[in-house]
Amino acid sequence: MEVSSQGADQGRVDDVAFDLGVVTNLAPLEHLEYHPTYEHYAAAKGRFVAMVPADGGLLMHAGEAALRLGRFARAPVVPFGRGPEGALRLLAEAMVPLADPGGHGAGVCRDGTLPRRDGTLFHGAQGPAPAPLPWTNRLWLELPSGWPSSVRRRAADLAPPAGRVRPEEGAALRRLAVDTQLLGSHHALNVVAAVGAALWLGLSPQQVAQAVPRFRPPRRRTEVILREPFTVIDDTAGRPDSLAACFGVASRLPHRRLVAVYAVRGGRGEAINYANGLQLACEARRAGAVVVVTASDGDTAPRDAVQPGEWEACLAGLAAGGLEPPQVLTFARLPDAVAAAVARLGAGDLLLLLGAQGMDAGAAYLRAILAEDRGADGRRHGPDAAAALDGSVAGAGPPAAGRRVVPGGAAAPARGAVTMPTRQALARTPGGDRP
Repeated sequence: MEVSSQGADQGRVDDVAFDLGVVTNLAPLEHLEYHPTYEHYAAAKGRFVAMVPADGGLLMHAGEAALRLGRFARAPVVPFGRGPEGALRLLAEAMVPLADPGGHGAGVCRDGTLPRRDGTLFHGAQGPAPAPLPWTNRLWLELPSGWPSSVRRRAADLAPPAGRVRPEEGAALRRLAVDTQLLGSHHALNVVAAVGAALWLGLSPQQVAQAVPRFRPPRRRTEVILREPFTVIDDTAGRPDSLAACFGVASRLPHRRLVAVYAVRGGRGEAINYANGLQLACEARRAGAVVVVTASDGDTAPRDAVQPGEWEACLAGLAAGGLEPPQVLTFARLPDAVAAAVARLGAGDLLLLLGAQGMDAGAAYLRAILAEDRGADGRRHGPDAAAALDGSVAGAGPPAAGRRVVPGGAAAPARGAVTMPTRQALARTPGGDRP
């Protein structure tokens, strides 16, 4: 189960008996709409760490999380990460096409070298699971020489004895290659943490390597929702590191032009929005991308509505990063922003839909726009492109003539010219209490 810092602070999981805890990060500027200080935020996560009993286990990111939270731990801690301080290490990662002749899925190396792509990798009895995407993220991991035994004793029912790792086998299998449909470096360490949890609980490296490629990305986690006539990636990027990772994925995918629609984070304060704007400008300039920024006015809950100071902080970050018109456009409303992006796209281009709650309806608006968009020849992108989104956008029917469907049943006027949200427009909805 997921445990948020708010949930730990409010005691909502006090009665849960955890066997294994995983701390994926401790992010500065995160959740300061709830926690008065960063120290308060860290202490709330430390409270969760302390809930894991001494006969349990903890996987903890070897960066800021381990430095600040390690002192709270009662259970054995196995750090993971990219650096030498991690007992479970991500040695390398590469986004490769599935058509790559050396792409054999995932495997285990029994020697001290990185897994080779010459057919020597282990695939399991049924071979690697085919993925629906044309790319896969290949991760090479170095495993700990051994795992504390406490958690395994409590998790013996997860796999039959033949599927669990014998002590002598665990010492020999030190390198593991895993393919995942989750694209991007920001998701790679989450996969590493999940792999570590499965291994610690007693599953074999073979089982893990065979299972991970079969998991489709969760909704809005670098989710490829359209591939023709242009590619669309939808991600709930809400921090500078996740924005950078999404642009990193984009740089590795074949495309002509790159357009990004970004929804400002409402109700999260000015500091994170300035940092996001600055990072967005740096990434867009490096990629030569056009950025369309929106306040998603009318498409968020009151607590997630963008406040005037947050909007201005994001724009200030963009300006500080050197991104100016015509490379940046601003819209109060999300459907107008998506429509402006689509108007700039053609075959072979790449569209990024980026943002947290303010971008949740982005894919639905995109589908509606593609369904109605017609050019002089009777169709521009056409219904085929809209139909391709059906698997990702549930329940989003075509809008009535001249109007767009807004999640929740409200209607909005058809898209218009570029607009700059005013303080009055952004202040219409009070921020409300923060969770």
